[in-house]
Amino acid sequence: MGLTQAALAEAVGLTEQYIGVVERGARAPSFRTLEALARTLKTPVRDFFPHPLAQEEADEALSDVIGLLAPLTAEERARALKVLQSMLSRG
Repeated sequence: MGLTQAALAEAVGLTEQYIGVVERGARAPSFRTLEALARTLKTPVRDFFPHPLAQEEADEALSDVIGLLAPLTAEERARALKVLQSMLSRG
């Protein structure tokens, strides 16, 4: 898409510094931020996670996801599910 960090930051309402930190992998963005970035970049959220998992890693990852979802409210879990569905859809 060819956006600068400054243009992307402005488009999603974040600072350029924060975009840089996320881009370098020094900080993980929230689900809401991932959704905003994906929408702005016109790409599915799953494209931020390009590496497929082996089955053992997938089982461990699923356990981790369940642990992350457990303390959330129903609304937060629904939003997280939408993010996961976007990441995992094949279309």
